[in-house]
Amino acid sequence: AFNNFRPPENITVSQWAEKYRVLSRESAAEAGPWRNSRTPYMVEIMDSFDDPRVHDIAVVAMSQTGKSELELNIIGKIIHQDPAPILYIQPDLGEAKKFSTVRVAPMIRDCKVLRNRVADIKSRDAKNTILQKSFPGGMLTMVGSQTPAALASMPVKNVIGDEIDRWAKSAGSEGDPWELAEKRTTTFYNAKRVAVSTPTTKGSSRIADLFEIVQARS
Repeated sequence: AFNNFRPPENITVSQWAEKYRVLSRESAAEAGPWRNSRTPYMVEIMDSFDDPRVHDIAVVAMSQTGKSELELNIIGKIIHQDPAPILYIQPDLGEAKKFSTVRVAPMIRDCKVLRNRVADIKSRDAKNTILQKSFPGGMLTMVGSQTPAALASMPVKNVIGDEIDRWAKSAGSEGDPWELAEKRTTTFYNAKRVAVSTPTTKGSSRIADLFEIVQARS
């Protein structure tokens, strides 16, 4: 229990992954310890998450380039080293449940430092379900882009949006899902917002537009 009160290690996301992340057999062609040498192009992106000057990250990348592993490494490091609320958004609720079952749960199971912090959903801890993972200091909440109540409720420090070009254009009648998610971070001076997607049609790509906005801010 005292491990929960130790100060965080001074390491970046990529260093955390190299030290603690284990690729699960459910999702990796080569299960086992993470190696940054497998996807060296992701190192700079991962480590930008730890730069205090960076609040917004937009990743434009084609399919099967390790985007989900990038997100999982960020989530893992937050749970282990810098616990805080995380809102993770998929295009729809079904994909959020699949991501939780196929990607998040195996990562927690196979990474000892995470397994010790997140209770199994089979336990009596009602805070842990398929779409919510509670850990000391925070909670990972996974939602679909068309769920306005989930996108506009409690404040969060970290927002991760996956495949945002496939999101709903509006969360019910509440407006743009990414704007709703952004508003949830306004009370955190050190908020982090990560948007990831394979781009779609030029001129109507949410990730391409967001990439230009982030570039203009930097």
